Amino acid sequence: MALILSLFSSTLRCAAPIALNAVNREQLLTTTVRHSISRAWRLGKAVLDARTNKTNILNTIIQHENGQVLFTGKVKIANITDTPNK
Repeated sequence: MALILSLFSSTLRCAAPIALNAVNREQLLTTTVRHSISRAWRLGKAVLDARTNKTNILNTIIQHENGQVLFTGKVKIANITDTPNK
């Protein structure tokens, strides 16, 4: 099943989540970053709300994550390749 999902996701260039074995509390606390899933969910919700309200997404992310803009600029030249790096 995982191989099928992997082939499907790589063909369509998208992600396909799968559920693996459940972990107990001890494994969860020792192998994951605490609060990372809920933080990612809240950040995604903030971005979705910004899009819905047609407000600046970058400012929403900066405010949500208590960040700051370090520099601004324009990309003039970009080399894009569709081959994997070796």
